[in-house]
Amino acid sequence: MKKALLIEPDAILLEQYGHKLADYFEVTRALTAQQALDSLDTGVKFEVIVMDFDLGRNNGVELLHEIRSYDDWIHIPLIMLSSVPKNRLPQSKLARYGVVNLLYKPQTAPGELLIQARRAKGVILRRIDYGEADRIITFFTPDRGKISAIAKGVRKPKSKLAGGVELFSVCDIGGIKGKRDLDTLVSTRLNRHFENIVKDYDKIQVAYSMLQVIDKLTDDDAGEDFYRLVVDGLELLDQGRVAQNVAACWFYMQTMKLHGSVPNLLKDIHGDDLRQNTSYTFSTEDGGFFVSEAGIFGPDDIKAWRVFHSASAQKIGKITGLEASADKSHEVLKRFAEFQI
Repeated sequence: MKKALLIEPDAILLEQYGHKLADYFEVTRALTAQQALDSLDTGVKFEVIVMDFDLGRNNGVELLHEIRSYDDWIHIPLIMLSSVPKNRLPQSKLARYGVVNLLYKPQTAPGELLIQARRAKGVILRRIDYGEADRIITFFTPDRGKISAIAKGVRKPKSKLAGGVELFSVCDIGGIKGKRDLDTLVSTRLNRHFENIVKDYDKIQVAYSMLQVIDKLTDDDAGEDFYRLVVDGLELLDQGRVAQNVAACWFYMQTMKLHGSVPNLLKDIHGDDLRQNTSYTFSTEDGGFFVSEAGIFGPDDIKAWRVFHSASAQKIGKITGLEASADKSHEVLKRFAEFQI
């Protein structure tokens, strides 16, 4: 079960909020800032921190500063509750400390807090039609891995959810606990839509392939590195800074790099150094090249593969001369990625 840290100085509210959050989270409760730090020091991986702005002798900002001073805690999503209206709080400072939501306590019932605590940002990996008007959607999030939820009535013409669950988009989603492992989607908002992809059929096919490979290759608790890779890959396609096959090759190679199964780019499958003026064929099963008179890969292609392996998303867009190698490599790298599934 996912874990939440609740920091609330009022014992009654601590119990009420904690009881509701326990519908989905394993909740650690803290009445004071020191209790919260002690809980964090145990090494438990919290999915979210919910805390009050007013912690008695300790200002919430002071605790925020302490929490964000440690690498292990710096990326934990944080929701702040306050009895003071938002416009009287240092909102810009709280945002710099990574507060993802500010909630006014007099208007926040325990059920609403649960929905907000379960909000997430994610890329849609797949959508499956269900029943007459519903759809089961799987999101890939940076801090919670994969989340599946049912969007009820989303295929109806006037559905309020439809606009926030477009493919090739980053969405803000909110859900409530449903039956078994399937949540019910209650709110969606389009954060970013890669609209240039959907205007180009070939780009759509490449983007579909990227999402399918990531979906099949990663576990449900896959981390932020894979999420960042998906966003970077879609961004490369959308902006057109590189040819689409270059984007595809870079994406598949980076996927294998994170997965720990990159092809051997220094030696052939027999252990000999890769040579100049030699033609090679790539073996999907062996994860490497072998000498072949009919081989389509030469030294320049192997050099391009090394670039796909080493370059960042920002750098790959500045490197020229990769298109010819990418045109004959993208399907090979795709098959190699799929072979790992």
